[in-house]
Amino acid sequence: MMKDFKMYQGNAKEDVEGFVKSKSGKSKEELMAELYERAKQGKRDGTLTDKQIDDFVKKVSPMLNTQQKQKLAELVGKLKGV
Repeated sequence: MMKDFKMYQGNAKEDVEGFVKSKSGKSKEELMAELYERAKQGKRDGTLTDKQIDDFVKKVSPMLNTQQKQKLAELVGKLKGV
């Protein structure tokens, strides 16, 4: 699993699965909050760009249902505003 956004190599499925497994016992809301905070910090310290966010969304979207895609779109909107 990636430790920060500089290390992201594009294996979205493994990264997401690894993140979720490492956080077992947490609610979806807690997972989303942690993911958002990590991404927000990455935006602030320059290790995450809007292009990287877009690339990640393209790779992850096929694995998501409609509701999950909507939540991801909301999260992306917030992140791009950071």
